[in-house]
Amino acid sequence: MIVHPQLQNFANNIAQQQAALSDMRGTMLSWKNSTIGKIQRQYILKAGESSTAQNCINNLKPLFGDLSWLYAMMGKLCDLQSTNPFANIELRSSKNDKHSTVILHQERKFSIQLCIAKSRSTHLKSTYHSFIFGPDSMMIAPIGNTQIVTVQLDANDNICNHTILSCHDGELYIYNNNRQSINFIAQANNIIFLRAIIKTGVFDDSSENISHHYLQFNGDNQPHKQLANETLSRAQLIFSILRHQQIKKAIPLFAEWVRNETPDMRWYVMREFLALDIEAALPHLLSMADYDENRSVRKAALDTLQILKTQYPEFCVALQA
Repeated sequence: MIVHPQLQNFANNIAQQQAALSDMRGTMLSWKNSTIGKIQRQYILKAGESSTAQNCINNLKPLFGDLSWLYAMMGKLCDLQSTNPFANIELRSSKNDKHSTVILHQERKFSIQLCIAKSRSTHLKSTYHSFIFGPDSMMIAPIGNTQIVTVQLDANDNICNHTILSCHDGELYIYNNNRQSINFIAQANNIIFLRAIIKTGVFDDSSENISHHYLQFNGDNQPHKQLANETLSRAQLIFSILRHQQIKKAIPLFAEWVRNETPDMRWYVMREFLALDIEAALPHLLSMADYDENRSVRKAALDTLQILKTQYPEFCVALQA
């Protein structure tokens, strides 16, 4: 779990940062030692010890059958946020125009995520035309009633068999993402759902199957193939540690990685860069707001820049001069 301080304070006040971290650890320790926390953790541990992907899925099913642990966990985090407004808690989240994802548990063999499918009419077309196929097995369950559109890949990796299904609160869908993909149809309201990603490659001892790829379809275009790996998530953890320990000698490393080819990685490093040293990061943020090739990254950088102009006008004026 990563704790980011609020924007208006994240350049200084190390003592408050440490206090926020301490409060967070204490709160989550209390949660883990509660009755519901212990029950939930038992399922997590069993899944982590599974010898096959199917056993892992079976061990995680109870977490989808009774979501009381999820509401209890969110309650603890909300309590912490309200009592310590300095703490801006993020359980490593990723955001884009279509989805927001909060990772609740990150394990070697699986991850459990709380996701939001955003409701925008402009996304309706992409709901039916944009899909990602990957090497993992997926478990998803909506919180509330909604609809999903499912598609299959044929033998030539072409999309076929569009199907629209109604799914009910807590109803669990399990599928192999290698040949099937699912999108939530969010028209009037956001859709919240719980998702588990089972990293099937971890259970595969065959050396020729170590490298896996995603196929991403956007509209009627040909699929874009990209390698699926966990190297970036490990790199993100390193940057969080460097920021937390205030290692300013690492500033050149931050400056290099904010140009990484992966949009999510660029923005993750930029957030940590700003938390480490606003003055050093600001020129890179300006460049990102103007020139980043990814629209979501540009927007996030521009929004952050507007906040910084209010909170730290001396930096922004000096840079523009």
